[in-house]
Amino acid sequence: MTLREPEFSSWDVAAMLAQRHEANLPRGQHGHLLSEAMDPANQFAYDVEGPVVDWVDAKLDEVQERYKKANPNANTRAMHWTVKKRD
Repeated sequence: MTLREPEFSSWDVAAMLAQRHEANLPRGQHGHLLSEAMDPANQFAYDVEGPVVDWVDAKLDEVQERYKKANPNANTRAMHWTVKKRD
């Protein structure tokens, strides 16, 4: 009979469970916890920077719109698009 040592210590397990709990808390599209973002005590606690442009998303939107205009009956929801950076 072989007796193996545990792969994770009790501290490791507690840390992993705490991280999983934190990762599963509800967040808004901005990435902040909703429990903090909706707390009236935080009404004036945030500053916004930007806007910044996601150039990949901007180019993808441009190409997809052009495709939709040229192919109005195409089911574009079923299409996948790949974006590659030029050298």
